[in-house]
Amino acid sequence: MDENKDRKLDAEDEKELMETIRRSAEKAEIPRELSWENMQKKLWGEETDQGKDAESAGISAGGTLKSLDTDERITGKRGKRTNRLFYKWGAAAAVLILVLAGAWQVNRLGLTTSSGPDKPEALISAESESEEAQAAAKGTDTTKSADTAKDGGSEDPAEEEIPEIDGMAPAGNYEEVYAALEKYEKSREKENIARGYDAGIGGPAEANMEAGAIEDSAPVYGVESAKSQPAEEESAGGYSSTNVQEQGVDEGDIVKTDGRYLYVLDNSGAVRIISADRGDMKEIGRIVIPDLGETVEEMYLDNDRLCLVASGSSVSLDEREDGAYISSEDSYVNLYTYNIADKSLPKLEGSVKQDGYYQTSRKNGDYVYLFTRFMPQIMPLMEDSSYIPRAGSEDIQAGSIYLPKSVQNEDYLVISGIDIRSPGDVTDAKALVSSADNYYVSTDNIFICMNDWKSGGRTTQIIKFHYEEGKIIPAAAGSVNGYINNTFSLNEYKGYLRIVTTSWEDTSTNALYILDESMNTCAKLENLAKGETIQSARFMGDIGYFVTYKQVDPLFSVDLKDPRNPKILGELKVTGFSSYLHFYGEDKLLGIGTETDPQSGEWLGVKLSMFDTSDPSNVLEEDKYVMKRFDDCPGMYNYKAVMIDSGKNLLGISCIGKDSAYLVFSYDEEQGFINEFSYYFDGDGEEYYDSYSRAYDSRGIYIGDTFYLIYSDAIRAYDMENGFSQISKLEID
Repeated sequence: MDENKDRKLDAEDEKELMETIRRSAEKAEIPRELSWENMQKKLWGEETDQGKDAESAGISAGGTLKSLDTDERITGKRGKRTNRLFYKWGAAAAVLILVLAGAWQVNRLGLTTSSGPDKPEALISAESESEEAQAAAKGTDTTKSADTAKDGGSEDPAEEEIPEIDGMAPAGNYEEVYAALEKYEKSREKENIARGYDAGIGGPAEANMEAGAIEDSAPVYGVESAKSQPAEEESAGGYSSTNVQEQGVDEGDIVKTDGRYLYVLDNSGAVRIISADRGDMKEIGRIVIPDLGETVEEMYLDNDRLCLVASGSSVSLDEREDGAYISSEDSYVNLYTYNIADKSLPKLEGSVKQDGYYQTSRKNGDYVYLFTRFMPQIMPLMEDSSYIPRAGSEDIQAGSIYLPKSVQNEDYLVISGIDIRSPGDVTDAKALVSSADNYYVSTDNIFICMNDWKSGGRTTQIIKFHYEEGKIIPAAAGSVNGYINNTFSLNEYKGYLRIVTTSWEDTSTNALYILDESMNTCAKLENLAKGETIQSARFMGDIGYFVTYKQVDPLFSVDLKDPRNPKILGELKVTGFSSYLHFYGEDKLLGIGTETDPQSGEWLGVKLSMFDTSDPSNVLEEDKYVMKRFDDCPGMYNYKAVMIDSGKNLLGISCIGKDSAYLVFSYDEEQGFINEFSYYFDGDGEEYYDSYSRAYDSRGIYIGDTFYLIYSDAIRAYDMENGFSQISKLEID
């Protein structure tokens, strides 16, 4: 065909498409705030919250869909569900161009697309076909009708009565949920107008932009078990395990081992299954999830099952009956469960999808618990709004959505329990309309911490859910003054919750609170260490330790034997501060943190401290080891990056500074810390960024007497019995 004729047809097609959009858009009445001038400003003139929101959703400010399978392990800010009405034809065309560009990018990346019978393929969201295929194989439907969703869902009268918790109550129906969110949305818009700026059409609140980092950054969760034992396994199995905070509650990570094989998440998002064989490493299998547009965050290993937690997002544009267009971008999490009995041929047993972007997860027994943050979109009409999250193939029932008396944030925390023996179904799901800041999971309960912004953030509200065999049951709620540093600041022991906080008035002060099973305060110690802030905490049985800091590091020890009468036992002042505390065998407490100048406060390097806790009333710093060439250690804020086993007398950490390295230490009563092994990531002439990224995501594990250093593009095996001499290297890039 003649090339000029081709161009003419293309131009005519484009003209016809634009004319169709214009005619359909003109059917709707245009509110003043949706004038073309205002829409131009909102679409192109502002690089503020909306531009940032697009960036976090994987869309650049210029409207190009970013690759969704980049090496981005922490994706807490990636996606937000956003629906927008476009009445003016120019705005609709702009959105059409954005979605077409996104579809082009998806096709360029080789991602699958699915199209409905009445929609052009280019306007369909780029979603994986795996869930629908699996549902079809099971004879189940992966969707629930919109009419059912808007009516509030069908409640089974035979269901057990859903309990209330103090300050929050289950919704009676979906209309009640929408009404509460709409009321909050309107009050927020009034506040924005009073402050001199417009939130836009369903624009995100400032609070919505404060998405938490993952763990994983991951957020930090959990503390010591109710059995008062260190979380690490004392090398009884002959191999290391993920450094968790609650014995009996597993946590996902990017590397796992069963003592024979290494399971490693590589930069492409694939999981490599590698035979360890005392350093004679060979890759024998590989897992690639069905949807290449998703990012694998971490994994769980359970005998012959491997569970992968993956996050993703999808983009779509739909036309309403009145001719207006609605665009949407949805974030979700998939839990994939594979049978790995045959390591060379892993088989997908099932998957479960949950709305919202990934926060964290836990595994207890045969159940994985997913935590996601769902951002609803509230429009003037309920039927145009997207405000009910899904867990599995169905919307969460209204009676499982908990509303506060006064909504302060429209985001939901969604929690679900999945039985990995039946990995295509959700056992139970609950949603809480309130933005959570921290999560602590004990062996029996989930504690959700939220700052109360009505009091200026001076109060932390805590919601308690009991969980068992996949069921999630609301239990109680309470509050304490101040905010927590992280969830190492919390610990549950014999039914009591111990928590340390920092408050700010004219100056900072710190406090210890003890709450009973009903979340009522039964004891407190306040006005501790004025002018300082809590940096770390750790509890073991009847004793608690916490570190505050201004220019020196007081380590407080607290007697918690009588939960109604706690007592400060001692206060040790040393230079610098510990950001992470870990019990290291009997009567030893390890601190990983920063050394500082006691006069100026200048940071002097990464510091290891070993405290003698044999007498809690007289704790001593037995030894310290300062590394001035490093100024950061990922283990200070991501405890899963720490390899630690006091029974094996091994401590492994990565450090970052002018050089980046992985270091292994042992500890001797006489000699103190001994640096047994160092590997510098820039030793091969790597650029600073490459060595930094290698160190940041590196993991050290051991199997028997072989140490394995795993980083972004290689695994190195070393013989610990022969001075850490290198045995082999396996490239995984």
